[in-house]
Amino acid sequence: MRGKRIAGMLALCFLGLSVLVWVRLRDWRLKNPVPYVDRVLGMPVVQDTDFLAGKERLACGRNPGVFYEGVLLPFDRDGTLYLPQDGGEEWLGKLSAPPDTGFLCVEEDPYWKRKSDAIRDNHSFTLWLVGEGGYYEMRLVVTGTPVMSIQTTRREAQARAAYEEDPDEYFYGGETLYYGTVDLFNPGIRMEEYEIIQSYVCYHQKGATASAFEKKSYSISLRDSDGQNADVSLLGMREDDDWKLNALFNDPNRIREISASRLWGMFGGNGMPLKQAGAGMEYVELVLDGRYEGIYCLVEPIDKKQLGLGPRDVLYKVVNGGVPDDEDIGEAARNGWKLQYPIRLRYPKSPQDYEAAWYPMRDYLSLFYRNRDVSYQEMATKTDAANLCDMLIFLMVTSASDNSYNNIYYAARVDEEGRYVMYLIPWDLDLTFGSRADFGQRNFRIFDGDYGKVYTVEAAEKLIAAAPDEMWPYLGDRWEEYRAGFLSTESVLGILTQNRDYLVETGAAIREQERWPEEEVETDIQELLDFQRKRMEWLDGYFGAEQAPWQKTEK
Repeated sequence: MRGKRIAGMLALCFLGLSVLVWVRLRDWRLKNPVPYVDRVLGMPVVQDTDFLAGKERLACGRNPGVFYEGVLLPFDRDGTLYLPQDGGEEWLGKLSAPPDTGFLCVEEDPYWKRKSDAIRDNHSFTLWLVGEGGYYEMRLVVTGTPVMSIQTTRREAQARAAYEEDPDEYFYGGETLYYGTVDLFNPGIRMEEYEIIQSYVCYHQKGATASAFEKKSYSISLRDSDGQNADVSLLGMREDDDWKLNALFNDPNRIREISASRLWGMFGGNGMPLKQAGAGMEYVELVLDGRYEGIYCLVEPIDKKQLGLGPRDVLYKVVNGGVPDDEDIGEAARNGWKLQYPIRLRYPKSPQDYEAAWYPMRDYLSLFYRNRDVSYQEMATKTDAANLCDMLIFLMVTSASDNSYNNIYYAARVDEEGRYVMYLIPWDLDLTFGSRADFGQRNFRIFDGDYGKVYTVEAAEKLIAAAPDEMWPYLGDRWEEYRAGFLSTESVLGILTQNRDYLVETGAAIREQERWPEEEVETDIQELLDFQRKRMEWLDGYFGAEQAPWQKTEK
């Protein structure tokens, strides 16, 4: 009897061991479904494709089920997957497919041992998703740039308001709104770890001149599952629901806007905390509805939050040239309009008193643009000398040919008595560093190699001319201080070079050229660097002069 018990126990043990071995073998087979020579990103690396024999190659117009850390990878309908990775040599994370879909494997490739080279060379790996009866063959491109993937689920055409009802909505409303989801893969920009952001989104095309380009720019608004605005930090920038995607299409180098923006952020003070000097920007690559769209600049909006505006303060955006008549602005104030072209009232969004909201800009234009005989004291109390001088220096350093009056935000800080001080913040900085508008050219721009041109702001000129003995030396001292630091020639050229190198080292420049072959991506920036070097030397003489070049009286 005892022997039978022992035999039974041994049988049970053997059965249990057999089940355990079977489970382990099953799990091993699931993880290692084909003979392999290595593993990368959680997938087997195979030398031959015998396992594909007898299986049908399937067409994939969308991602058939390739996930990175549980999130569907960005996918181009031509069969390309995009995987952001950092610049280190270790592969981060794992790729996977749902168990009921099949298994993933990749072809043996020497680039698996050379991650940074694979990224820089825009190398594509061969990846298979293999099921019982068929398989998908895809290209896996590894990029060093964050990738944003937007999937549209529906669209709504918006009715355009009548001009008399709301001029702002008449000119800037009426666009088609698109709704869907967005995934942002960040391999570590401004972050210590890999980050994947997922959100609902509403977006629309943006830009007046840029709308004529084949490559579009967009405004996006992040939403929660209930359709409400959702503040989220993207690429380590501020938490917000509103963001811009600038296409950078009229810059052959794709570096001007972000380089100029970063320079502006280095200016000391600007009358505001340093981090609020202007819009933060970071490069991303965009995949929109299964179509790779290339390099974009993800931009924080310039708004109340960015500038720390209070309840009495006002923010204006000048979108084009031309100073409206005072009576026209008065009409906008009386009718409760937020637009008197080309000036848009951007904050507060719903003014309780339109007369009060329009007053600072109305008065400011009279001070500096209507040839009124105004004293230095009056001008000095309604502007910030440091901000105006910084703006002048910035425009001159960057050769900002389209930011002397328009493409500027005007922020009026208003005290309890209604007195204001106006601050200037530049935006839309694509026509900089020798690039200027030429509507006879493709993409409406041309490179102007004349490094001796003057790009200034009239308010600064008028303030300096009113008190030249005080203001011109102040401006010169400020120039010398900045030249000893962040405006050294080496520093300015370094910013341009660093952004060019980033687009090259991440492989983004190659992909941009492949996506938009008719628009050359110029990674050789020697002409630009030579221009800027000569420009900085010329500016030393300009700001080092004994008197302002526009002064008419001799000392």
